[in-house]
Amino acid sequence: VNKVKISKLPMVKHYMTLGARQLEVPLLGCIPHTAGFDSPSCSDLEILFGQNMLSKRDAAQKRFKNYELVTTSLERFMELLNGKRNVRLEGTCFITHSSRVDLIMGLITHINSKVTSNNYESGLILSGINDATLPKVAEDCIKHCKFPVLASKTTTAETMRLIANYTAKMDPKDPELVSSLMAQIEPHIYVDAMLKEAQKRSSEM
Repeated sequence: VNKVKISKLPMVKHYMTLGARQLEVPLLGCIPHTAGFDSPSCSDLEILFGQNMLSKRDAAQKRFKNYELVTTSLERFMELLNGKRNVRLEGTCFITHSSRVDLIMGLITHINSKVTSNNYESGLILSGINDATLPKVAEDCIKHCKFPVLASKTTTAETMRLIANYTAKMDPKDPELVSSLMAQIEPHIYVDAMLKEAQKRSSEM
């Protein structure tokens, strides 16, 4: 059983064990939902949008917890970034149209002013990248960004739809992710039950 809500894990395990027993089959695992692992990495988004990252590819394997559309004024956006609207932004990827140079530069300036900017957990996706030409100063800043900046040729609405409908897959090229995922899953796989079932089937052949 996969993607079980953590708070429901004991209950689901109990009832699924009873159900499996009635069907005369073993329950081989009850896997909790691993938050964050089912979201696309920046590398996945590059493939999804058909565009290379605009910033350095240091964070190609980075994943975001949520995505937030930004269409507001620069003043309200800066209030959001500075924590004046009581919204948690850790792990947030902002999506805005590539014509909103004010928001782009506002985010870059905000990040660069932070002491821990190298570890900043957010990102930026510029939609409609073919519809607007970025000023050279913005392009230069993006190329040296300390956080991932991606591009999408489609509209903002279509960009968000593509992300919402995307199903992320485990990437073997990301050993850190694979190790972390296996560490969370391994305790919930019943190896003894698997071996017992394999021996049983082997003896029946």
